[in-house]
Amino acid sequence: MESETTFSVAVFPFLKTSRPVPIGSYLFRSTDDRVGLSEPQASAVAEIASMLFAKDDFRVESASYAIVSRVDQNHPSEELERLIELQAVVTYLYSQPHEVFDSLFLTPEDCMLHLFTPAEVSEFLIRPQHHTVDANPGGTKLAADDRHMLPGYSGLFNLRRAFWCAAGSRIYPAFPNVTLNISQDLSSNLDVSHGDPRWDFSPTRLLSRPGSAVAKRVFSALYWYNFANEQMAGPDRALLNLSTAFEALLQLPEDAKSERLVDAISLLLGRTNRVDSWARQFYRARSAVTHEGSARDLHFHHSDLGGRPGKLDGRAAPLMFYGRQIFQLCVTTVLTGSALAQHADLQEKLIANGERLTAICTVLTRTEDSAVERLAAIGRDVAALQRYRYLDSGPIPVASYIGALRAASEALLQADGQLTTDIRAAAQACAAPAAKRSE
Repeated sequence: MESETTFSVAVFPFLKTSRPVPIGSYLFRSTDDRVGLSEPQASAVAEIASMLFAKDDFRVESASYAIVSRVDQNHPSEELERLIELQAVVTYLYSQPHEVFDSLFLTPEDCMLHLFTPAEVSEFLIRPQHHTVDANPGGTKLAADDRHMLPGYSGLFNLRRAFWCAAGSRIYPAFPNVTLNISQDLSSNLDVSHGDPRWDFSPTRLLSRPGSAVAKRVFSALYWYNFANEQMAGPDRALLNLSTAFEALLQLPEDAKSERLVDAISLLLGRTNRVDSWARQFYRARSAVTHEGSARDLHFHHSDLGGRPGKLDGRAAPLMFYGRQIFQLCVTTVLTGSALAQHADLQEKLIANGERLTAICTVLTRTEDSAVERLAAIGRDVAALQRYRYLDSGPIPVASYIGALRAASEALLQADGQLTTDIRAAAQACAAPAAKRSE
């Protein structure tokens, strides 16, 4: 087995793919596809695939996997955070509500993501001794060494709970009768070029810039949305989790959340008829669950129909049926607005050139960074200064220009020992104090 410091394997046990598909910074492939892997990696993928079972003795024919940098299950890491975000996006995209029935294409339990890290593991973690019976006592088993250790995997079940396994182990879904959907295929379902407008501004794009303010806000909302769709959530808790997802997405303040929710949704979705009525009823139900433990009625009622003799009673589908669709529409609208603002470079345009010069001087005077790092860090501000140099953003003191030029020249002299004679002389002249330049 390859060095324990080398790799881990991330696996969607119940999601298949017919061809390799990039998701974020990872390439997911079918467990049948091990072309180009090192021998230890290929062996690990084949061994892990043999452990994945849907139910009883029925093994999953193929799953989707990616080779990732080694993850220590006992310590948080950026690699693990990226995988958590990736799973949140995939789970969200597969949670498309049915157009007619109050159901989802796939639930979060269908989109579990397990992490396997090659390691030596204790045989007592693989073969529990207390209050168990070996159902296959004659089966072939790995031999442990004199320390009771054997080659296997330390893992994270659904990226949440530690577990351990080895050749011959069986890994089952969290719930019986997992959905192995016939039409599900990562490579085609995650293809953003198939024309569905809901995917044009897909959250998958956020995986390439996870640290942005919009990404953090959307990821937080997706986590709560996915919690709302878990099979064990129950109607009340599902509604409460969905309301938290709305609050995270729309950044609702602590006070007056109900009216702010109505206003925000109405604004995003174009004042669609009855959406404001749904939002008020949804938030009343949320308040009932929060303060009383449950809500008496979780259905939407058309107030303009009910309450009159001989008229319909106004009761419609469950609040969650509409809520999931409204939430996904709001996510798409937020992402669309963010993408348009980014394309228009709106954030940069709102920064004055004087601010950029101040920021450049601050970066260039950081003693904890090398000269090369300081010069690289000012690249974006320098490019923006060049692009918006004619933008009228108020007078800028000449001293700010001179200070930035002098600091940049000093950093350039420190960073590059291969400067031509002319450039070095120019940089030295710019970096010199004013009194010396005037001599």
